[in-house]
Amino acid sequence: MKVRIISADWHLSQEILEGTVTFEIGGLTYQAFSCSYRYPIGQEIDVGFTHMSRDHTWEERFKGNPENKKALFPKGGWAYDGFGQITGIKPVVADFGPLSLELGWWTNDERVIGEFIYWPITELEIYPKKDS
Repeated sequence: MKVRIISADWHLSQEILEGTVTFEIGGLTYQAFSCSYRYPIGQEIDVGFTHMSRDHTWEERFKGNPENKKALFPKGGWAYDGFGQITGIKPVVADFGPLSLELGWWTNDERVIGEFIYWPITELEIYPKKDS
């Protein structure tokens, strides 16, 4: 997935690359945690995403997006309220509008494909694809 890198704020030092990367995708700006890569500021690069989320119930997951939104709403720092649609399983993948995320292996039931969900992201992580 292509994003434009806006800035990188390394928390420890320029030598220990661990901190916040601000990027733009789909005309919107987001922040994510990153480590061990010096991003080309102002350039568009191919990246991938991983995340951590807090525990939440099946009911919260499937009843938490009644308006069928596809969006990431910032909660501060690297945290987001994710509203998306399940596009696949094995692993579960959801489309959150600006980006898609693998959400793990919490169901094998193909009937969830197409369902809208709420997914609380406590830490969004960005990493460059190998060919970038």
